Amino acid sequence: MKRRSLKVVTVLAAFAATNSVSAKTILHPGSAPSIQDAIALASAGDTVLVAPGRYAEKFQLKNGVVVRAASDRDSTILVSPGGAPELSLERLVECGADIDSTTVLEGFTLEDGNFSGVGLFSEGGSPTVRGNVFRGFGWGLNLRRSRALVEDNVVEKCKAFGIMVFAASPTIVRNEIHGNTGSGVEISGKESHPIIGGSKENSNRIYSNAVSISNASRNEIDATWNDWGWETTEEMKREGYPSDIIAIIDGNDFGKSHRGRGKVDYRNWRTADVTAAKSSAPTNQSVSGAAAPGGDARDSSAAATSSPSPRAIPAWAPITAAALLVGVFLAAARRRKR
Repeated sequence: MKRRSLKVVTVLAAFAATNSVSAKTILHPGSAPSIQDAIALASAGDTVLVAPGRYAEKFQLKNGVVVRAASDRDSTILVSPGGAPELSLERLVECGADIDSTTVLEGFTLEDGNFSGVGLFSEGGSPTVRGNVFRGFGWGLNLRRSRALVEDNVVEKCKAFGIMVFAASPTIVRNEIHGNTGSGVEISGKESHPIIGGSKENSNRIYSNAVSISNASRNEIDATWNDWGWETTEEMKREGYPSDIIAIIDGNDFGKSHRGRGKVDYRNWRTADVTAAKSSAPTNQSVSGAAAPGGDARDSSAAATSSPSPRAIPAWAPITAAALLVGVFLAAARRRKR
């Protein structure tokens, strides 16, 4: 019996040790001729680490795989190469329905390459999109039936929508959404229940867009604790809540065209005196300890306690568990021997 117990313990310990080191990092360039090829080599839990450079290629994310820039986002640039039959089908990064929150795109600048189109398209998938810049697209992010986590990004100079939310319920926190010639965030579909900000430590900066938020759904949207820019802030000071805010198109607006729209809850909006700093979140590591855009350094401790994004299991955890199992089995063996 003692030998059998020791054999079982040995197998469990070997299995745990193997799992603790099974996750691998795949370098690009180096391991594969393209980012898509590098992703194809990866398994859930692996990381594709992309060296600084300018990459004109499309790719699809793979469930459980982290695709991360090895350096800062200003030096690692993804560019739409073109070739799609129409603009809405020009998708630089795409997510399938099987994608969950353990799938991460982190630390890149994504540019439209003068082809407009979509920076990140997610149909049914729910990736974590962290610390990127989306610039110049028709749609910066097009989230459809998605529960994506969109945190610490910059979405700027997009032509139609910065972030499109269709029948989706993403969490949109600590982003800077500005300079978009359409809506910063466009919401439609009766299934849409996004959270946009929602707390002081998760404040977004949404300013200098043609429209900050357009809510075409029938649902009330939680967009509390955001910085809307000084123009909208001044307007909010003059009006009571809820009110017809020019930069927010929702059920508060007058006129037949806005009937049936839900309201946007913009209360607890941040004031300009504490939201002057531009977003500068780190892009190649966890950003939860950084001061949130829309807050000053005093907010960083609160942001550090926020944990909407998944965290990897420490490498030592399986080994520790195996060691505990060894102790349990040996103790049981000794008792049986007595």
